Amino acid sequence: MPDPAPSRLGARDGQEQVQEVEERARRTGTLPEGQRDAGKIEVRQLEIPLGDEAAHVKPVVLVADGPRCQLTRLCTPRRIARFVRRRLRSSSRRPFSGQDDVVPDVIVVGVGVMGAAVLHRLAARGVAALGIEQFQIGHTHGSSHGRSRVIRKAYYEDPRYVPLLERAYVLWGELEASSGETLLVRTGCLHLGPRDHEGMAGVLASVGQHGLAHELLDAAEVRRRYPQFRIADGDVGVFESDGGILAPERCVVAQVAAARGLGAQIVEGERVVDVLVEGDSVVVETDRALHVAGAAVLTQGSWLGRGMPVTVERQVQLWFEARSDAFAIGRFPVFMHFAGDQIFYGLPPFGLPALKLCRHHGGPTVHPDTVGRDVTAGDEEHVRAWAREHLPEAAGARLLDAKVCLYTNTADANFLIGPVPGEERLFVAGGFSGHGFKFAPVVGEIIADLVIRGRTLHDIRLFNPGRFEG
Repeated sequence: MPDPAPSRLGARDGQEQVQEVEERARRTGTLPEGQRDAGKIEVRQLEIPLGDEAAHVKPVVLVADGPRCQLTRLCTPRRIARFVRRRLRSSSRRPFSGQDDVVPDVIVVGVGVMGAAVLHRLAARGVAALGIEQFQIGHTHGSSHGRSRVIRKAYYEDPRYVPLLERAYVLWGELEASSGETLLVRTGCLHLGPRDHEGMAGVLASVGQHGLAHELLDAAEVRRRYPQFRIADGDVGVFESDGGILAPERCVVAQVAAARGLGAQIVEGERVVDVLVEGDSVVVETDRALHVAGAAVLTQGSWLGRGMPVTVERQVQLWFEARSDAFAIGRFPVFMHFAGDQIFYGLPPFGLPALKLCRHHGGPTVHPDTVGRDVTAGDEEHVRAWAREHLPEAAGARLLDAKVCLYTNTADANFLIGPVPGEERLFVAGGFSGHGFKFAPVVGEIIADLVIRGRTLHDIRLFNPGRFEG
């Protein structure tokens, strides 16, 4: 059925209507104070298609190099999308094409560490970008918190990750220099386990293929250097001096600040309801507005949706009191221990006088909106049981803090990075499977390459979002 004829904004049009729209936009946070006076935003009276299928009254924000527009009459999202498509065809705004000479405008959905990185890298290339975050920047509901995160190059998961890690180290260093914040602290990383364990074999494959600096330690040497550990005679250690700690909250805030400083805009406390593709536009519907751009990047972590092949796993981070300086940075490294079919990891005190100990994977499948956020005695016992056998000084230490963290897993534990299958204007960076945080700046760089040029020099064949289809 064709759209009905356009209807004008109403009898109270003219300057009075423009002022009302502008004031409403300021109240909802879609039009920051002073931007219209600076010539960055223009509020227009527009003709839009109206019909029986009226949705909620919401402002619509066009994210573009040129003016923004506010549509304030009733209209369904799909009709607005069709209208915007027609409107843009006759405007001076260039359509998205993915060619080198075209800089599109982009909406980034979700501003955790990955969304912040994407915004930063897009803004650094002159792209008009808007980030939408359902919580507040730096929230603890997803996967971008926890005081400290492991960063390492001797990658047991797959040697193909190592070149991306090399680039990530460079980009974290650049961000440290530009922000003045300490984001990465090298403590060394010790990988422990039987030499024939699949995890240790992966570590040795990575260091061998890429010539990474490392030391291979037998059990006696591990005990001499790190008497805190109790390991089996057949265990070995692989020590890499480049391993260390990332400060997750600082990493997120530094990237957000850098993105904003380069012109990106971010709205917080706004929940995305739907993402619609219509012709040469993408409409992102939230509980407050409809945002329109030439492309969108999905970086919602555990809220990814859109049929992406991911599951969400509940994990717990635990901080046990460090009762001596035996666990201090300089005397105790970041570590990963491959113990049978389980993996445990830990970090020295950082931001809290406590040793951080966690089990890697093994948690229940959950939904991010209903996951139990309270840490249980069972959660704690999983880690204490491991510590009693392998790190006895920590086993009886007082628990100082505990937080739930979410893993967003793919079936093969490799990332999803690239265009959403069948949707050339939608891109995804997700499914990081509990090991993605350290890659954030290079993921941002890759997505910026794909959005702007349609290709990247980084090898991302491992992360094809369509690999599970058929």
